[in-house]
Amino acid sequence: MGRIGSWLTGLALVTLVVVVPSEAAAQDQGEVYTMTAERSRQVQTTLAGIEADKAGFVHQLLMSWLPYVDNAQYDLFGELQPIAMRAPAWQLYGASLVGDFTTMVRILRGEES
Repeated sequence: MGRIGSWLTGLALVTLVVVVPSEAAAQDQGEVYTMTAERSRQVQTTLAGIEADKAGFVHQLLMSWLPYVDNAQYDLFGELQPIAMRAPAWQLYGASLVGDFTTMVRILRGEES
């Protein structure tokens, strides 16, 4: 992976960690979340970063679930990686935002919107 790919992947992960909690906090307080031009640019940058290094993003996504998944029951990299690699960036981004493994898998499979 090149320097730009590493940078974009890092940016995507930082965006997920830094921006998402503020959205969740707004939703928890019953506020309506409004897409701003700045947030729209952040999302577009994140999606471009995912497309630029899809393999790296998928690897990080699956690695984040590895400690919580029973490998004897579910082979993350054997079963889910090929599905994730076919998913468009927006779908990967959406899957990375959920905190539930089953929902993440369903999103990657196109079963949730």
